[in-house]
Amino acid sequence: MSTEVPMYCCALLGETETGKTSFARRHLTGEFVKSYNGNKVYQTYLLEFHTSLGDIRYTLWNSNQIDDFDCLHIQCAIIMTDFSRTRTFQRVPVLQTAIQIRYGNIPVALCANKMDLGRSNGMAYRLIPDHPTQFEYFEMSVKKNVNCEQPFLWLSRRLLGNDQLEFVAKPAVQPPDIPPAHWRTAFKGLALSQLPPIGDDGW
Repeated sequence: MSTEVPMYCCALLGETETGKTSFARRHLTGEFVKSYNGNKVYQTYLLEFHTSLGDIRYTLWNSNQIDDFDCLHIQCAIIMTDFSRTRTFQRVPVLQTAIQIRYGNIPVALCANKMDLGRSNGMAYRLIPDHPTQFEYFEMSVKKNVNCEQPFLWLSRRLLGNDQLEFVAKPAVQPPDIPPAHWRTAFKGLALSQLPPIGDDGW
């Protein structure tokens, strides 16, 4: 009996060149691809994670503009900033307010990418609400693959209502049940194929 996998619609927002597309591709392929898409057309990705409670999927909508998501039922959001550039944090309060107005009190992860550059400006901490329940801040490096799963782990815990949830490796697919008679026939055929050829004695 198949179990339906829960799927959530997630907005990925932030200034240009903060690593949004590279973040999405890191989750898709496991590789770091430095990519910048200068156009304003949104991009969509389907991501799947394996958890201690079963699989969970996200449709990740990547855009600079929240207006691109007007027709979508957004259930969670990731705001991407650059750890070393104060300018990329300036629009965060505007995005926080817009998300709250449009989609209600959904979980929002603020991610400061490029922490490998090692120059924190401290502005992110001033953007965290006094009593955050649906908001969390993460420092990460998509390039170095540091903390990249943490935003989705936190979002999954909030969406599924279980703070003990963990990401796990996908279980190996079990081989199908094959009747013993099939194996006997297969092994018999293999044994016959290993017999030496009958020589030609000139008869």
